[in-house]
Amino acid sequence: MDNRPIGIFDSGVGGLTAVKAIRRRLPYEEIVYFGDSGRMPYGGRPINELLRFAEQDTGFLVGKNVKVLLAACGTTDSNAMPHLREILDRPIFGVISPAAAAAAKATKTGRIGVISTEATTKSGAYKKALLNVDPSLHIVAAGCPLLAALTEHGHIGKDDPALRWPLEAYLSPIIEAGVDTLLLGCTHYPLLAAAVTDIVGTDIRLVDCGAESVGALADYLEKNDMLSGDSRTKRETYYTSGDREGFAAVAEIFLGGSILDAVSKIEPFPL
Repeated sequence: MDNRPIGIFDSGVGGLTAVKAIRRRLPYEEIVYFGDSGRMPYGGRPINELLRFAEQDTGFLVGKNVKVLLAACGTTDSNAMPHLREILDRPIFGVISPAAAAAAKATKTGRIGVISTEATTKSGAYKKALLNVDPSLHIVAAGCPLLAALTEHGHIGKDDPALRWPLEAYLSPIIEAGVDTLLLGCTHYPLLAAAVTDIVGTDIRLVDCGAESVGALADYLEKNDMLSGDSRTKRETYYTSGDREGFAAVAEIFLGGSILDAVSKIEPFPL
């Protein structure tokens, strides 16, 4: 038994997909969440900045006495995870391997699309993870530099014109490739699931990288007797380096209730 909180971090609101999954799978766990909205997007950053951001984000959460960390950020996972596992004194989980396993299991045709940030796409991390599961898979990947920022600013509706045109452009080559499974490789993207489905159709199955990562984390806690023994109403604490009200507004749409009272604003960490 371990009543310490789970620490989750992301470049902004995207990791709320993992929060939603933890609420379902681990209802008695306390959560401390950090969204680095003041410095997002992470996708176009050079590797030295991504490593520094990852160190600072995890250091902040370790300071909150978390028992385990979830990098709910595909960009961080694809570029900084080996480094983080070297320097941290507690377990850390990412989104790529669990999502790749789920996508490989879901496909019937072996044709999988992946959308993610530019940095994640360039790293080839999802393609490598998918081919490690099944070398025969055909993978079509697209970098989507605008989507995370649009999501942060509340552009998530399927009829939102600011979102529609870039989303159609990013998804066009994936549709043309005839995939039957689409891996949403940035935790921001499941917030756009309705818009994505409106474009690709209901025959293409969507895989949520944030939700899949929670399964691996939950299995670890269960196997290592690290679940919370406190069955009272769980606590959630949120920190953002961006706009507090804006963060809470997007969170309310996705989580189905206001978290404003639980959100604190902090200044972005210096480089």
